[in-house]
Amino acid sequence: MLGKEFGGSGTAKIDITLSEGWVEYRQALELVVLSDWPRALALLAEAETTFRTVDDQHGLWRALIGQALLHWREGGASLAIARALAALRVAEMADDGFAVGCVAWQIANMSLAQGDYRKAADYFDQAQLALDAVGMAPPGGVLAGAARLCNEIARWQQMCERQQIGRREAELAAAEIQRDLTACLNQAARSIRAAPAAFAGLNEGPGFFLPEPPTLLAMPEAVLPRPGLSGWLTRLWRRLVQSGDPSVVEGLVHVSVPAAPEIADPESGASSQDGQAESPAALAAAPAEVVPQAPPEPPLAPATPGRHSPAAPQPPAAPLSAPEQPRPAARAGLAISCFGNFRVYYNDQPIDRWESARGRLIFKYLVARRPSSAPKELLADRFWPESEPELARRSLHQAIYCLRQTFKRVAPEEQIVQFVDDRYQINPEIAVWVDSEEFGQMVERARALSAAGKLEQAMSSYAVAVDLYSAPFLAEDRYEEWTEEPRRTFQAMYLEALHCLARQHYERGEHPSAILLCQRALAEESCDEESHQMLMACYLAQGLRHLAVRQYQICANTLKVELGLAPSEELESFYRRSVAAG
Repeated sequence: MLGKEFGGSGTAKIDITLSEGWVEYRQALELVVLSDWPRALALLAEAETTFRTVDDQHGLWRALIGQALLHWREGGASLAIARALAALRVAEMADDGFAVGCVAWQIANMSLAQGDYRKAADYFDQAQLALDAVGMAPPGGVLAGAARLCNEIARWQQMCERQQIGRREAELAAAEIQRDLTACLNQAARSIRAAPAAFAGLNEGPGFFLPEPPTLLAMPEAVLPRPGLSGWLTRLWRRLVQSGDPSVVEGLVHVSVPAAPEIADPESGASSQDGQAESPAALAAAPAEVVPQAPPEPPLAPATPGRHSPAAPQPPAAPLSAPEQPRPAARAGLAISCFGNFRVYYNDQPIDRWESARGRLIFKYLVARRPSSAPKELLADRFWPESEPELARRSLHQAIYCLRQTFKRVAPEEQIVQFVDDRYQINPEIAVWVDSEEFGQMVERARALSAAGKLEQAMSSYAVAVDLYSAPFLAEDRYEEWTEEPRRTFQAMYLEALHCLARQHYERGEHPSAILLCQRALAEESCDEESHQMLMACYLAQGLRHLAVRQYQICANTLKVELGLAPSEELESFYRRSVAAG
């Protein structure tokens, strides 16, 4: 049926042993059916924590997109999109083209509901690309068609903004295009409803949220793998980086540079040239049919009683007065992930085979030092501390040679690693995107916005930051001394972001969201007393005193086992005053 409906071919089943997180996930399914949204969200957060712990990516993206749609239903658009973007990144890491396509489709719908036609176009294109790669796209290229129509509406908006045409003329043109867009999206929705088994993985994959009704499909005993992403993985990641508001995109846009004159390398005689860069990245199912007159729900609006699902994202009236958002052009270059396992991409191609393990480690060191360079003596001493100076220098030359050979396979005309003034560096004329650098910039931006009293913008930047942080910095090199300081710094920034977001949601009375963030903090640092205390406060606010007592016991036991300490006086005082007294 899969191949019949969508032109694809079936794939062999891979039996999997469901991890513990699926228990919470199954319970969340049942609560969603009962319209118990807060408890369902809390269970999905617990499932997410477990899936992260056991590295179950198939479960993780489902838990994330489930949270995204519940947040969307509650009017929390910013948090919903941040969770959906996290689901997209995990789906890519799982190499699941079907998952990437469905998540991208849902993000496109969210963007439409917010009137962001440019962003919606990007994600419709991405969904078409991903689903085409696994032979599961709706027939006729309707998602790509929707992308073209979104871009056309944005073009009319731009011409009106520039006063190239009259407002009335632009409104009439946009309204006509919008009717076509509505028909296109309805056609896509009908094609999916006509083949529900295909989009349920033939009922053999763990389910995901459908806009109507808001249920998760039945629990599986097996998963259908849908590979085929490696050729376009970094293009999808670029879409993630470029899809934010202009202030988020700022600093990520890589511009092309003219070819630089060759620079002789005094050590190897090789030459270097410039490059260009592109950033890597990272579902819910098909949309309901579109009714263009229905306005989108405002962000952070209270949920309507008795509603059973997130509102189907619908194209709003084109806001012709809105300024055009910049769309950075796609460029070639390096895209590097330092959180978790180290991953490098050059111009859409993953660097998955390294000529030398020591050369790869040196490259990590150069990435971590960016934009500074490293003296050759420092590298020789750090990586060959027990060797004689001359032997260490020769070993360094050999490692650098192997490193350059690695990159030569994908960039034969570029020299990624330069040698200038007795120092090694990543070629500064090659544009580079590094997730840890972007994470740090987002946290710094959030701090500045918070200090300026722009709390909503600060929380949006913090949300972007926490979803960039997928695992500790260079986790595979935790025993390398030079990685310890940046790892601790990034971890502290991550916990800071989670604390600020959790506190904001708690003050708004959004306790399930605050619980989710605290659980993420404790998954990173189990002795984080601030998160334990916030969890206790959230449970008390929901009348769940027994859970608050249990959380205190978990905290006290963890501190004793891990650090040999008792809870702080502040936490003890809070417990006596707020929990035990109740």
